[in-house]
Amino acid sequence: MIKALLPLFIIVFYQLLGITVKNDERDENNSAPIHAGWSTGVALYSFNQHSFVKAVAMAKEAGVNSLEGFSFHKMGAEFGDSTMGALSLEGIGKVRQIMKNNGMSMGSMYVDGARNAAEWTKFFQAAKELNMKYLVCEPPKSQWDMIDSLAGKFNIKIAITPVPTSTSLASASLNLLISFK
Repeated sequence: MIKALLPLFIIVFYQLLGITVKNDERDENNSAPIHAGWSTGVALYSFNQHSFVKAVAMAKEAGVNSLEGFSFHKMGAEFGDSTMGALSLEGIGKVRQIMKNNGMSMGSMYVDGARNAAEWTKFFQAAKELNMKYLVCEPPKSQWDMIDSLAGKFNIKIAITPVPTSTSLASASLNLLISFK
C-alpha cells in the first residue's frame, strides 16, 4: 500500500516545501494574478507497474495535468501490449484521445534504447504527433550531432540527463551505501 502511494506522498511533500510556484503579484491594473508559467506534472514512470490508462487516472487523481511519458512503458491491453515507443499512429491517436478526455498533456518523454537515426526519427515523429516539447534521454556522445539535427528538423528540444559512471560521486556514494548494508 505504501509503495502505491509513494508518488503521491512525494508530490505532496514537494508542494509543502513550496517547490510549486505561487505568484501573488498582480498585473498593472491589480486585477489578474501574474503566473510564473510553471505547472506541476508527474513522470508516468511513477506508475510504471500500471497500464497507460490506469497511470493517467492515477496522475489525474494526484491533481496534475502535465505528464512525462517513457518509451518503455508497457501500455496495456488497450494498446495490444505495446510499449509507448513502439506505438502505431493509431496507438498514438488513442494516447491523444485519452489525454484529452482527462484534461492532460504530455510535454516530454524519456527515450531509452534508440540506437540509430531511424529509431530516433520514430521517437521524434511520435513526440511531434503528441505535441511534446522535449525528449529526455541519455544518448552516447557519438549520437549527439545526429540527435541535434533531428531536434532541429522536428522543432523538439532535447534534455540530456547525466549517466552515472563508476567514477561518479553519486555512483561511489551508492556503492558505499550498498557495501554497508
